[in-house]
Amino acid sequence: MWLRPTIATATDAVAAELFVTWSTSTTGAYASSTATSSVGTFGTVIVENQWNFVSMDIPAGLSATNTVVGFAVKTPATGASAEMVFLLDDIRAYNDSIVVDLGGNISTSTATATPVYLKTTGGTEKAIGYVSMTAAPKVTLIPTVLVETPVTLELISNTSNILQTDTTAVETLSLSIDLGTYLAAGDIRWYDQAVAVTTPITWLNGASPISISLGY
Repeated sequence: MWLRPTIATATDAVAAELFVTWSTSTTGAYASSTATSSVGTFGTVIVENQWNFVSMDIPAGLSATNTVVGFAVKTPATGASAEMVFLLDDIRAYNDSIVVDLGGNISTSTATATPVYLKTTGGTEKAIGYVSMTAAPKVTLIPTVLVETPVTLELISNTSNILQTDTTAVETLSLSIDLGTYLAAGDIRWYDQAVAVTTPITWLNGASPISISLGY
């Protein structure tokens, strides 16, 4: 999920930890949950007053009746009294995903939450993810529909948001994808929605599988 905690001052979140709970009832989600998973502590995994991408394994032992999901916050530091407001977005449960590691001149101010799509050449969306700057720049692409047969997919995003403005007028962007044991890496083609690009740029399977230059 994407999570944005709005907190008045950073001290109000010191030592606070956010948990996700599963239960069979709305009251149980807070008082006597079936299972609890830690999302992380504020100021480290969770940064206040900005969007954070957080993921966790669904705990073992749940049944079909555990249909209620709740949130619980560990008691913060002594003296903290400000109210915490949490915004949640793009909550998904999934089995498979593709993680794209981003490198180069990534903007720390505008890249966060920039949408990245996997679409067919006809424009049908197959997966979507959003740029996360937590720990390291990356995108977790989660399928929106089942991909059952081999198909050419195009990676589409707005590089004006992802890349920072470089005073040297040279910007670099690198992509690294690990498809695990399911698929072998094929052609990766990048489309930029912010610029009138009529043809995609082939990243892999080009002149060199190690280094492909990109003009921006």
